[in-house]
Amino acid sequence: MTETNRQLGEKEERIIEIEIERLRPFKEHPFQVKDDKEMFLLQESIIL
Repeated sequence: MTETNRQLGEKEERIIEIEIERLRPFKEHPFQVKDDKEMFLLQESIIL
């Protein structure tokens, strides 16, 4: 949402494409991928 849209109070949603390099993890993200034993077992169960 642009600053102009915020000022006008518009609630229109937009999809914006950004470069993958701009994505960064953040500490409190609810969907974290953990590279642990459970993940390994999950991967193995899918591959077989």
